[in-house]
Amino acid sequence: MKNKKEEITTNDLAVMIKKGFDHVDERFEKVDERFEKVDERFEKIDGRFEKLEKRFDNLEATLENQYPDKNYLSDKLGDLAAEIGARIERKKEQDRQFKEKVIEILKRNSLAEKEEILFLEKLV
Repeated sequence: MKNKKEEITTNDLAVMIKKGFDHVDERFEKVDERFEKVDERFEKIDGRFEKLEKRFDNLEATLENQYPDKNYLSDKLGDLAAEIGARIERKKEQDRQFKEKVIEILKRNSLAEKEEILFLEKLV
């Protein structure tokens, strides 16, 4: 026959199983608490990212409204280059007309020799 100490009753087995489950439950509760803390931290991080995203959106909108884009600058530079070219051509034409007028005056009033006038005409 078996010894009383060696005999395990159904109640004893149930108590042992309950203690085991209680211990597992405690561990799961601790894990749950840790996950809750991690969730809180992630929520804070999400909030910070949302604020950063809003700030970047605002900055991007400001830059788009405040500074011209590449196409605008390219068009504007093209317009300015054309205007500068036209001004240079007008100045060249005025300079040519001035030189021709001076040569005409020199010829009309015989203020220069023919060789000098020919030289000046070649420069024009």
